[in-house]
Amino acid sequence: MEEERSPRAPRRLSNGNDRPNGASLCLRLAQSASIEEALGDLAEIAAEKGIHLYNVMVKRGRLEREFNPPNAVAVTGKINELAVGVEGRQTQLVVRFLDPLDGAAICELEYPAHLAAHRIEILAGGEARTQRGEAEGEERQVIIGELAGESELMREVRRNIEIAAGLDLNVLITGEPGTGKELVAKGIHKASRRAKKPFVDVNVAALNSSLIESELFGHEKGAFTGAHTRKIGRFEKADGGTLFLDEIGDLPLESQVKLLRVLQERKLERVGGTESIKIDIRLVAATNEDLRREVDEGRFRRDLYYRLRGYRILTPALREHPTDIPILIRHCYPSVVYYQGQQSFSLEELHLCWKGVACRGV
Repeated sequence: MEEERSPRAPRRLSNGNDRPNGASLCLRLAQSASIEEALGDLAEIAAEKGIHLYNVMVKRGRLEREFNPPNAVAVTGKINELAVGVEGRQTQLVVRFLDPLDGAAICELEYPAHLAAHRIEILAGGEARTQRGEAEGEERQVIIGELAGESELMREVRRNIEIAAGLDLNVLITGEPGTGKELVAKGIHKASRRAKKPFVDVNVAALNSSLIESELFGHEKGAFTGAHTRKIGRFEKADGGTLFLDEIGDLPLESQVKLLRVLQERKLERVGGTESIKIDIRLVAATNEDLRREVDEGRFRRDLYYRLRGYRILTPALREHPTDIPILIRHCYPSVVYYQGQQSFSLEELHLCWKGVACRGV
């Protein structure tokens, strides 16, 4: 079984040549300031995965433009192509590349190509904003919704929320329990073009394993014992909006197959039904497990994993950003009265409070 390359940690801003926010390659692509820059980042991502790009054709309506990446190679061999587009918009990309030895790499290229298409659609439509200006404004906000904190890690999470919101790709949120994965999902929804449509959340781990498909996709009357009426599933309820599947790692393998088919075809059939129902949703999934390990050990489908991880966000544990503890306490307990109403808690005392040690006046 092929071994997946671990994602690289975001690069920190170290000199003037780095992009704003010092992000990873995909984050850089999502923040690119021009079409040429976006395609250059796509070529760099492809090269990192061992794929040599031949050229990229950008199509917008009747206009076509060919881009030859800097690392283009003149070689003989089979030229493969990947066509992606922005649903409901004008931009389409046709990415031509030398067929790699590892076929799995093509699947890994699909989402960066989608990312490039979405970014080009924004840039060509004149909707792009200056990333540095965004960062300077956004980083002054200590609290976004219920997501509190001003550490660099939490700023990175907020930047990722804003980028993911504008891309309309599936999102995979990974983090330990209690790190705010649902808050991130809600933040993406509220900042996206789907904000006025439903946000439907499902805890997969809490569903009865025998009724998961009925809950997700709905069922027709008489589909099984006890199905006295038609039921609309969570996918249909979320149509036009965002469906949040928490604890996606607990989804049984047989249900993973059906979920994959729905995500690929953008339509579903209710349990016991034959009618194909088109759906328009953005799926945000979350897990506290290492899905790559689950894939390697055969408990999670590799193709579904690739389909889910259109844009990945990591929610850090509080121990990784302890300087946010005072902000969290003040946010969660605004009515706390400080000692004699004059003295404020020191960071050390707040750490003790967090660990359950008695503090002055609390």
